[in-house]
Amino acid sequence: MIPITLSIGYHQLLSQQPRSTIPSSTYPGQQSQLELPKVKPVIKTFKLDKRKNKTTLKDTSLNGFEIYAPHRQFDTGALTLGNLGSSAIQIAFKERNNIFTDIGYHQYDIYRLEQNTLPFYELNRPYNELYFSPQSGQQNFQVGAKFSRNLDDGMNIAIDYSRIKQEGFYREQETKATRFGISLNRIADKHEFYFSFLANNFNELHNGGVTQDVDSLDMISSIYRNQRSSIGTHLDNASSRHQYFSYAADNFWKNKSQNLGLHHHIRLEKGYYRFSDEDAGSEDEISIYRSYLANDRGLRVVNKFNRISNDIDFSFTHKGISLNIGASYRYLMLDNSLDKNHMHDASINASAGLSVRQFGKLKADARLAIGENVGNFSLDAQLDLKLGALGDFIGTFHSARFDAFFIQENFVVTAERVIDNSFSKINELSAGGKLIIDKLNLEISAKIGLQDNPVFYNFSALPEQFDGSVNYAQIVTKHSLFWKFIGFDNEILYQSFNDNIFQLPQLFSRHNLYLQNRFFKKKLKARVGIMYYNIDYNGSGLSFMPVNGAFYPSPEETGYYPESEVYITAQVKNFRLFFRYDNFSDLLLPEVNYQIQNYPQFDNRFRMGVRWIFFD
Repeated sequence: MIPITLSIGYHQLLSQQPRSTIPSSTYPGQQSQLELPKVKPVIKTFKLDKRKNKTTLKDTSLNGFEIYAPHRQFDTGALTLGNLGSSAIQIAFKERNNIFTDIGYHQYDIYRLEQNTLPFYELNRPYNELYFSPQSGQQNFQVGAKFSRNLDDGMNIAIDYSRIKQEGFYREQETKATRFGISLNRIADKHEFYFSFLANNFNELHNGGVTQDVDSLDMISSIYRNQRSSIGTHLDNASSRHQYFSYAADNFWKNKSQNLGLHHHIRLEKGYYRFSDEDAGSEDEISIYRSYLANDRGLRVVNKFNRISNDIDFSFTHKGISLNIGASYRYLMLDNSLDKNHMHDASINASAGLSVRQFGKLKADARLAIGENVGNFSLDAQLDLKLGALGDFIGTFHSARFDAFFIQENFVVTAERVIDNSFSKINELSAGGKLIIDKLNLEISAKIGLQDNPVFYNFSALPEQFDGSVNYAQIVTKHSLFWKFIGFDNEILYQSFNDNIFQLPQLFSRHNLYLQNRFFKKKLKARVGIMYYNIDYNGSGLSFMPVNGAFYPSPEETGYYPESEVYITAQVKNFRLFFRYDNFSDLLLPEVNYQIQNYPQFDNRFRMGVRWIFFD
């Protein structure tokens, strides 16, 4: 079915002329872009789920360039095992909003490349971007590359690649996270074609945490600091590998008047999660693996999966009114080495929208499950209002019902079932709003919600269903101030729970104070600053179960640590450079930073990075 779909879509595209709003450097009769006169590059990028919202790429800002790690970004801020590329849990509580079967491996989500995050391009010149950032030798680095150019017949191709390779500074904590994506698109008046290939591969060695108090070696002397690399760890032969591939094709057809549309999506996903520790069985290892160590033959987990997605929908638009109706089907085969599970999920979908140019728009989306996931549903509504000088307001409403993760109900270790649950469905409800005032560089958002019958991991690292509802409230504020040559950026997340069964921090904030100016006839833009991270755990603490990548409550409270970093960034045309000192606080304080019990964060470390954009 996939080759047929691609063939039909592509051959229909060849019969149409591409549509583009970008001044093109391709003239009739010319064979190669190498022969063309140079024109000012115009690069527009967009995501498939918001393909009408194209963003023009402008390489003029230094904001966030030095923040190389996903877990240090505010929107994806996460607690990690101390090493870049390691298992992570996001700080902000997130709605699930997935009515289909979810296997449940999410410890690498902040590193993953997904179909709705893969960039597509519309451009008039080939675009290239290279990135490299080493740290403390050749065994710790981050590298990335992006490329896009137009092909014959109006087709555009793009490549997105990045890799994190981090040996780390404690024993047995090496990570290697690789993500790779290829996209093709061709946009014509009546037909749009998009194809994507994604490959995500995450490898991690697991040491189970350190076996002694690292604070005993936290003296300023480098003699003592070097001893940390030889500190004992609970595990010495444990590793995991999470591999994921995706092939997807989307076709959008419209009639001549552009008011009727048809969309078809087909996708094949395949991959596996594997964990092994062949020597498991010692008393120390039993303290880490707990009830997941089913026998004395070592420990092995293999979950292979294949998923096929098939979606179709019809749309109608007229004078600001839009209607959409369709259906979705998901086939999932999951092989856990003991048995094979086949799931056939399906849903009927509908959406409606009303747009008034002067005032804003209202949109609602609904999904109702009709397959083996029957009983699940989701309803989302969003109201966008233009308030003139007061800015813009976005109101949201969300309601859903879904099942627990598959591995929370069925989990096999070394060919023995260690988890066999049948949980009730989980209900979710939330409402919120966001105020955006561009003149003040200010965003304020608030949300209240609840989860009824949520499933969480208890103190024994086993899944358990909460009897009742967990209510939560979130407030997020973002503000940027720049005067003359002084800048001050603040981002603050506050969240509270009536019962914090997930053990998430109450407060997460990031504060960036910097000086910025231009030098050498304004050809060089430079910035020097200090970034401060504030995490208030409010009595919470987390441990980590490497067998399934789950974070579960720790009996020990995570202590406060004032993490900071100093940095210098510079830009000359399309070339950027940064120097930074990670965990600068470590130079001044005699404590060690822990986010997860027994997993110390890095000491102070120097890091640099370069980014170069070029065309043709």
